[in-house]
Amino acid sequence: MENIYLTKTEIIDLVVEYNSNDTKQMLYFIENDCNIKFDIIKVKSGIALDNFNISIYCYKLFYNNKKSNKDFTNRYSDDKYCVYNYKAKDVLIELFKLLYDEDIENIKNITLKMKERKHIKENNSINVSSKNIVKNMSDINNYNNLDDHIENRPEMINIITELEKSKENIGYIVKEDPEFLKVIKYRLEEIEKSIKYKMPLTAIILSGSTLEGILLYIANKFEVNFKQSQSSPKNKSNSTKEFDDWTLNNFIDVAHDIGFLKIDVKKLSHNLREFRNYVHPYKELENNYHPSIEVSKIFIQILILAINEIIEKLNEQN
Repeated sequence: MENIYLTKTEIIDLVVEYNSNDTKQMLYFIENDCNIKFDIIKVKSGIALDNFNISIYCYKLFYNNKKSNKDFTNRYSDDKYCVYNYKAKDVLIELFKLLYDEDIENIKNITLKMKERKHIKENNSINVSSKNIVKNMSDINNYNNLDDHIENRPEMINIITELEKSKENIGYIVKEDPEFLKVIKYRLEEIEKSIKYKMPLTAIILSGSTLEGILLYIANKFEVNFKQSQSSPKNKSNSTKEFDDWTLNNFIDVAHDIGFLKIDVKKLSHNLREFRNYVHPYKELENNYHPSIEVSKIFIQILILAINEIIEKLNEQN
């Protein structure tokens, strides 16, 4: 990890991104986690402007007996922490001008290690959730006995919280299409309502269609990868079908084949696809099964797991 070469610009972007563009958090991270003890000092105040005395307080970053070139100003009070009001990247650029090369290298290495730990922690969380769902879904085909296996499971309790997180995170997937992002967020809100008002069939159908919409969006974004996959559906002339002719089954298989869905979530997504067919009344009549609200929570969890894995894959590519 420590042998990774990055330019100063890349290190700045890395640190800013890791701290979510939060200047206060970033400076705390550099001072405490990276042990870079800089200061913010006042350099002047009370500037006259057009015969009026206006109190303007100016501060600079101070480190290694050097001051930053840029002034950080506050018009209203003597408060050095006005620097928090400036963009994180602008502040870090000024600070990097004062640091030794070994300081910058240290910041880089610590940031990379912290990102790796966070990544491992998130993966472990996803894997635990996936294993829990697989355990609950082990006899998914035995519809009539399913309720006995999942009722009051603790991993289902926080489903609303997980949906809220998905609404916040879905923007990482749907970046280039704000209108489509609104539609997906609205559907996630509708899924949440269906749980609150105990409408399991609505929750399942919406979860399946939302997954299909997200996978179609990813397919359009990575069209070459999807269409060159060995799992992509072919027509009679052995050419890859256009996306309009793909089924949810096709999108799931190809998404797994090119690394957007892992094997467990692929299998679970197919179970969601099968239950999504309950949108047809005769399918429900044929199976003589009426899903409970607890069963619907399983399928919502599958959608959430799929969203998390797609985000994970996109982060790897960035």
